[in-house]
Amino acid sequence: MEKEKKVERNSRPCGAELSELSEGCIANIVSFTSPQDACRACAISPIFRAAAESDAVWERFLPSDYQAIIARSSSSSSFNYSSKKQLYLTLSDNPILIDDSKKSFFLDKLSGKKCYLISARDLSILWGDIPEFWTWVSLPESRFPEVARLNYVLWFEISVKMRTSMLSPKTNYTAYLVFKWNSEADGDGYNPPPPVASVGIIGGEVHKQTVCLGPPVSIFMPLWPQDVVLPQQRSSFPKWRNDGWSEIKLGEFFNKGGGEDELEISLVEVEPGTMMSDLMVEGIEIRPKERDLAIDAESGLELFLLKFDADKMNDFSASECLPLLNQLLERHGDFKADFKLRVHFGKLSLRFLPVVLIDMSQHTLEWIE
Repeated sequence: MEKEKKVERNSRPCGAELSELSEGCIANIVSFTSPQDACRACAISPIFRAAAESDAVWERFLPSDYQAIIARSSSSSSFNYSSKKQLYLTLSDNPILIDDSKKSFFLDKLSGKKCYLISARDLSILWGDIPEFWTWVSLPESRFPEVARLNYVLWFEISVKMRTSMLSPKTNYTAYLVFKWNSEADGDGYNPPPPVASVGIIGGEVHKQTVCLGPPVSIFMPLWPQDVVLPQQRSSFPKWRNDGWSEIKLGEFFNKGGGEDELEISLVEVEPGTMMSDLMVEGIEIRPKERDLAIDAESGLELFLLKFDADKMNDFSASECLPLLNQLLERHGDFKADFKLRVHFGKLSLRFLPVVLIDMSQHTLEWIE
């Protein structure tokens, strides 16, 4: 008798099956997740796919003021889209120019958070209106009509202010200077004292660090002893972008939202009298903070491999590689990287992988599938 009661209790339904939920109910549930989760939900079943791709879901992922932002673009009248998901992906992959082409707006693809690239024309550049020091030129690789070219100055100073209400609330942001060296110079020989970047809410906490504006580290450029940065030093190094420019981290801040706070970003030379020239400035980009990962798969790991003689691989030890790997973590730690073995790494990387994993475990780093 007791056994029959137990079977009866186990067979009693405790809730509705997923297949019994309506498309609207599923859409409402998915809308509380993330764009990435919504795309994954499409693989569950046809009804999940219909719900996850519905306008009701992707409307939640778009910023609440997206229509007002699009209206600030000169091309807003020709902005066509067949669904809210297509609009989301368009704003993620194709930044739009707003405010008389002085700002570029786009969405972070994973989170839907608002991002801006503020053009050089919208920055406050010391002596920027004096042609002897700065000139304004058009470049095909820039999304803006013009960029600032530094001829020469003895005092370098760039700053910008913006209302935090323009950004997504409750979000950790990072600010970057987007720049490049004049092709004739490429930053060779640039060795003045590094300027200091400051990022923070006016009246609140300010993030400060030195910024090394030399050329980005290439897989063909070895790290020399003088390039070593001690852990206690707070410095930032350039890295390549996929749009033909370089970027360097200026600092981080948290936007709590819900007010009319003002964000201030500046980059100032600390020792006046040192001549600086041949720098091209596209602007300052503000986007959500990236997850802290170990090293970039296409530059950091290859640089790590190239540093060692192939003839000595068999007796390669962790003690030899840890100092360099720490440097790579310092230089490439904020890359949005996936740490995968690519075909072009070849068998060479397999010998180093255990050592790399050992050091990664010491830094409690995240593995990306």
